[in-house]
Amino acid sequence: MKKCPICGAEVSEDARFCTECGADLTKTSNESESKPTATVNKEKINDNKSTVQPTVNTEQVKQHAQNYWKWLLETWKRPSNNEQPLVKWFGIVSLALETFIFSASFFALSNRLVSQANDSINGIMRNFGVNNSSNVIGYDAFGTSFELFITLIFVNALILAGTYGINRWVFKPAESFFDFINRFAGYTNILLIVNTLLFIMAAITNSYNFITMLVIISIVMYVLAIEATILARQDVERFDKIYGSILVFIVFLIGIFILTLICGSAIESIGNSLFS
Repeated sequence: MKKCPICGAEVSEDARFCTECGADLTKTSNESESKPTATVNKEKINDNKSTVQPTVNTEQVKQHAQNYWKWLLETWKRPSNNEQPLVKWFGIVSLALETFIFSASFFALSNRLVSQANDSINGIMRNFGVNNSSNVIGYDAFGTSFELFITLIFVNALILAGTYGINRWVFKPAESFFDFINRFAGYTNILLIVNTLLFIMAAITNSYNFITMLVIISIVMYVLAIEATILARQDVERFDKIYGSILVFIVFLIGIFILTLICGSAIESIGNSLFS
């Protein structure tokens, strides 16, 4: 005996219709047999969907890296005659790397200076019979360097925004922001070499005169680059480029003033924490 799936009445095994409700038992039995299969197939599909992971196109990443390197080499060879890169965000990558390496140089230098200062103070204390294994000067080199990185990004963005606005004011043809950034980065890509050398010197040597010279070179090259965005551009002018270059230099000075205010307050807070 079997039960009708509709009304639950008991019927014979070979019955094709229910004797109580008249339901077609051949259709209901086929549907009941097909449902588990469909459920299993659905579960398999869901399992397959859940196991699908997003894949990274390694070939595309490799191609972007090669194109970036070619563009980098070309701007190192001829900074004043650089072409637009194949990818519009290459310039932003270069500027971020330059800022990061410069901040890392500050981290390496400040960390070594504080470490040397602690060693000297502990040595003096030992001469007076005081044994101290802890650091007298407490300093968060990583936190301070990270704050410097964020501050430099912010000030750099302000300077570039002002310079881009002056470019649009001086020249009639409108240049897109990404084209402007890539052109500026083409002038400053040499700073990747200068700042890398600065990081190496700050990390392993005590040649502070050479380190100071590299910092000055980095700043001067940055100023030349923002001036070149005006003076090296060959387009129809609304106003004379000389006036535009003067305004760009004023924007740079304003950026340096803001940077000095932010860093000055940070240095003051660090000094208070060191000597409190």
